[in-house]
Amino acid sequence: MYKIGILGGMGPEATNLLFKYIIKYKDVKTDQEHLPLIILNNPSFPDRTKAIIDKDDKLINLFKNELKTFKKLNVKYYCCPCNTAHYFLRKIDDKKPILIDLISTTQNYLLEHHKKDNIIILSTKGTKISNLYTFDNIKTNYTTYQDEIDEVITLIKAQSNKALDKLKLTLQKEKPSKNTIFVLACTELSIYYEELKKLNYNVIDPLILLSKRIIKLVK
Repeated sequence: MYKIGILGGMGPEATNLLFKYIIKYKDVKTDQEHLPLIILNNPSFPDRTKAIIDKDDKLINLFKNELKTFKKLNVKYYCCPCNTAHYFLRKIDDKKPILIDLISTTQNYLLEHHKKDNIIILSTKGTKISNLYTFDNIKTNYTTYQDEIDEVITLIKAQSNKALDKLKLTLQKEKPSKNTIFVLACTELSIYYEELKKLNYNVIDPLILLSKRIIKLVK
């Protein structure tokens, strides 16, 4: 029986990275100790930011149809490695499978470890305008260079080698201090987590937090 489902394809690189994290952070000695999971890698879903801007909720039904596969396989929990998609996933009122919420997971971590820091959210425009990373119990700030971050995300999706340099230039514009925390709130940005750490940026990767929560929750 599959214990966890990954609603993937948004995008494929982020889906692959989440799977790698789940393998990496699961403490095992044999193959058999890894989590049985199933990945639905469907890259054909319409652009989530465009759907939010257009106030088009058809993604809700598209996601519901995808979740039927998990239900048939008796999958109890599922997750989605796309922050913006959570705008629609949170509107699905089905009780099964249970969503392991990427954003709530990140919120709880920030509240516990970085409540007094200057938290800057690097996300898609859709995540920003839908206030997915605006919380009542902790202050966050969205990047003031949204167009540049959107361009970086587009470059990553196009597998361009210009994406990292563009991202570094954008972060420099933010003039970060010692207590500045960058949240990679678009999972495409997560692929540069290690590179940004090497450059001494304080970065949080929600995909890492999600993978660890999955491992803890799903036994």
